[in-house]
Amino acid sequence: MIRPFRSGLLLIMAIWLELPSATISKKLRIGEDEHQVLDDWDKELDAAWDNVGRRKKKDRSPKIDPQLKPEELVKYMQSKHKNGGPSDSVFGTAAGAQMAFLRLDPRHTRTKDDADDLASRLSSLQRTGGYSDQWYAVDGDTLLVSTTDGTHLREVKDFALMQEEVYEFEWNNNKFRRSGDVPYEELVGSIGNHKKDEKHDETIGKGKHSKRK
Repeated sequence: MIRPFRSGLLLIMAIWLELPSATISKKLRIGEDEHQVLDDWDKELDAAWDNVGRRKKKDRSPKIDPQLKPEELVKYMQSKHKNGGPSDSVFGTAAGAQMAFLRLDPRHTRTKDDADDLASRLSSLQRTGGYSDQWYAVDGDTLLVSTTDGTHLREVKDFALMQEEVYEFEWNNNKFRRSGDVPYEELVGSIGNHKKDEKHDETIGKGKHSKRK
């Protein structure tokens, strides 16, 4: 009968020596009710044992002022961007709070109010899927999405590119488009050149019409 008691006592002593002294509270006092002492001991021991070997990780999430306006958020993100290849593998580095830009299809003209409506609609659609990301309209051509959990940023990208209004998704200088689409800047440039050609042809047509008169 003595051996099991001694074995149990030795086990408790071994656990006690293994635990850091700072993890055990000094709440136990001699003279307290025996059952209460044992209950308190069990709680203290469990809490201390749970903390053994744990490392506190520093929060590397960017500290973002929630009061920033969308235009200021754009400047903030541009100052934090780093170059990287446009591959889904880059999302493996995303953690904590993240922001990304959505370039809307430049072939369609829209106002800031139109972009606001689109941001509200995308936010509502996401909530039905269990996400709570924040969507903002920067201007008539750009949306900004803010998430507190960067680990699902790839899903946010896929969701965004499913929307016909969205042409390009940009995060950390990595730009994603649908297969076969040209870069956003290239498309904007071609649209600008096309409008110039149309204006030029219109001017020539007016000149010929004036000469006939």
